[in-house]
Amino acid sequence: MVSSPVSGVAGSVRIHQLTLAQLRKAERHGKRLDETGKARAVLDAPPLTTTGLNLEALYLAHIDGAFLPKARTKVLHVLVQFPSELVDGEDGPYMLKHARFFAESVFGSNAIIADRLDRDEKGRRNVDLFVVPKYIKKTKHTEKSAISVTRHLKLLADRYGRKQHKWDTGRALQDALHDYMDLIMGLEGVQRGNPKAVAGDDWKSAEELRAEEIARISADLDRQRSEIEEQRRNTQSLQDVAEADRSAANALRNSADAVREEAYRQESAAKQARAEAERIKLEAEAIRNRALDSEAKAETARHRKAQELEQREMKLATETAEVEKKSKNLSSDLETAQDNLLASQRALAGIAAKEEAIKSANNKRRAEQEVQDKQLALLARAADDDAGLELKLRGDRFEMNERMMTESERETYHQPWHEALIALARSLARMLKKLRDRARTLNLRETEFEKRKRVDEARDREERADIEAQRRQAREMLAKTIELQTTANVDLKDRQEGIHSNENEQKTWLFILKLTRDFPQMFDIASTGRISLTEEGRKQSEHRIIQTLAKEPPDWVKSTVKQQLTLAEETAAANAKRKDAEQLADRMAQLLKEAGPVLTPAQANLKERANQAMLAVAAQQENSGR
Repeated sequence: MVSSPVSGVAGSVRIHQLTLAQLRKAERHGKRLDETGKARAVLDAPPLTTTGLNLEALYLAHIDGAFLPKARTKVLHVLVQFPSELVDGEDGPYMLKHARFFAESVFGSNAIIADRLDRDEKGRRNVDLFVVPKYIKKTKHTEKSAISVTRHLKLLADRYGRKQHKWDTGRALQDALHDYMDLIMGLEGVQRGNPKAVAGDDWKSAEELRAEEIARISADLDRQRSEIEEQRRNTQSLQDVAEADRSAANALRNSADAVREEAYRQESAAKQARAEAERIKLEAEAIRNRALDSEAKAETARHRKAQELEQREMKLATETAEVEKKSKNLSSDLETAQDNLLASQRALAGIAAKEEAIKSANNKRRAEQEVQDKQLALLARAADDDAGLELKLRGDRFEMNERMMTESERETYHQPWHEALIALARSLARMLKKLRDRARTLNLRETEFEKRKRVDEARDREERADIEAQRRQAREMLAKTIELQTTANVDLKDRQEGIHSNENEQKTWLFILKLTRDFPQMFDIASTGRISLTEEGRKQSEHRIIQTLAKEPPDWVKSTVKQQLTLAEETAAANAKRKDAEQLADRMAQLLKEAGPVLTPAQANLKERANQAMLAVAAQQENSGR
């Protein structure tokens, strides 16, 4: 991805729309069956996943029974990147959990079909989620589950006050991720990524970024080599100039020597001339007067020659001084060029030393990485208590049971551990301790549950027996009542002629008793068996019923009413007990649901049997209620 001024303290989220063919490619990449996946793998570590890597099978199972629109995009590939300076890149479960929670907060709890956190790549904080959002599609007459890859993003854009456009939904998604990391994860100092200056896709793969980085390094090396070569050429030019100046100086020296030889020859000639004049003076004293003029002329010429020679010598000395000055300057330039050449050679040697140091550091890092990979594998095996390694805290470090290790694992165990791996191991040890404590607590709860279950079953059996006995008693009383009514009817029939009005009254009471059973809201029944009408009952009752209820009811009516009250109280008590039992079953189901993530397979099986037992108890109570 493109680097940002807030990289390290800002997370990011990207979405790629995948067709079914691209989903298959993503599955091959996750399984490291393609060349790109093999090239990215720098470690030998499996990915973290809660769903598995069979993306196509997970997709087909997810969409089964749902309405699928005719669109090219089938799956959303959501990439969540956590800030490197705020989140531990070695805490994979933490990042995977929060990436899933964030995606569910946007796309719903039934949208993620697969997740993956690669542990073999250089990047340690990138979570891949494969999302197929669902919603309930309602029509005038039907409701059905449907798939939509845009609906939830548009709703998210509305929530953040953005337009329902591709780029604006992406900005809303970045806003939502920043809010989640700030408010839910509580990452202090987290920032939102800088918005794009220009709309468009600026995402680059890890291979593209790596190629650009290699190109930049190669360009820097080429530039350094060019500078060194330029320095070499400049040094050679300076050496050539110095050599030319040296040749010129030698030529000047040779010229000066020639001038000195010429002056010496002229001085020698002058001496010979003076000697010749002296000889002439000695030999020809007589002609001295005639030769005075010639001698004076010769002296003048000699003096002039001497002055010219002196001037030429002074000029030669000045030129020699200038040549020596230029020679010194050339020597200084030559020394500077030699110093530059030595500096260039030292720079080349430094670069070679750095390359060798980098190579040595890479070899050392690979060796350390191999040891760390083995240590991670050992921790992964220790995470399963069934392996018997008994990972636990010890002081500021941790310890494991070496007797359950192989020879290679013992050697890895005694190697120096990186601080991050120590922190990971201690975190894992604390988690395992919590799981062991929870398992013990769950076992105790299961034992207590079994005890309570047996007690509740015994109590239920007793209560059902009591209810059945009460029902038998109520039926017997009802039979007696019917018998009494039958007897009363026989008596009334025998005395029909004399007690016609009493018969009508008895029929009215029987009708009232039937009404109390069918329309209880119309009557108020006292514990003494006295019956009166409610306000609603007065409005709806006939005059003969009102007149009859104003009288004292017969004893058999009072007896029947009391039996009905008793039966109603017993039924209410039974319903209350059944409700308490259902609440207890619900609480136990909730406890089992909360304990679900830490159950072993055996415990999960026990949980399923407990659920079935509670369902059976609920069914029995339902039948008893009927």
